[in-house]
Amino acid sequence: MKSYGTYNPPETVGLEFIRMAVPSGRVMPRAPVPGELFNLEVDMPEPTTPVPWYCRGTYAFDGISWKRLNDGSRQRKSALIGSRDIEVERATSTANPPAATSGYAISTVLITPSNRKACISGSATLWVDHTKSGHVWVACYRGTVLVGLVAEYITAGQPRTLGISFMDHPGTIVEQLYTLKIDTDSVGFLHVNQCTKFVFDGMSATALTVTENT
Repeated sequence: MKSYGTYNPPETVGLEFIRMAVPSGRVMPRAPVPGELFNLEVDMPEPTTPVPWYCRGTYAFDGISWKRLNDGSRQRKSALIGSRDIEVERATSTANPPAATSGYAISTVLITPSNRKACISGSATLWVDHTKSGHVWVACYRGTVLVGLVAEYITAGQPRTLGISFMDHPGTIVEQLYTLKIDTDSVGFLHVNQCTKFVFDGMSATALTVTENT
């Protein structure tokens, strides 16, 4: 692919290379030619018409549209979901939607979106056992906003694997806290990543993984 840029001759005599400075600025060039490179220094303003929007990064024009070359702002954060026993003394009613003020936090992740249009995805799996039959649900919150939910009816003494995934658009570049919580509508003991039929060393764990998709 032919690239367009400013070529600077080597400063040291005898070195067989040239340096290319990619043009940069705060606005994408007009009337680009195929193969042209450009480094956008800042996120573009929010468009009011259906035109392409670009976040900061390096782009190449393929003759039709600008394609982002680098993915340096992509982030991936993880936090352990350790094995634990949770004593549920007061069950949560399923008559109301899940709330961030109820349930038991089992993992948290902090992530800062690189731009206002960044999409955040997350996933987690955990093994759950309950001493009483009832509904068990795992919810993920961004602050107090519910972004993901999975629920199962678990029979006492029959552990189940629960998996949760979500897609979220925070719409900000401020650091966000994602909290994974577990809750149930029956009293008793919840066993996370362990159960009453198996003996572990207390180190069994899975993870909550949160990723920025650019």
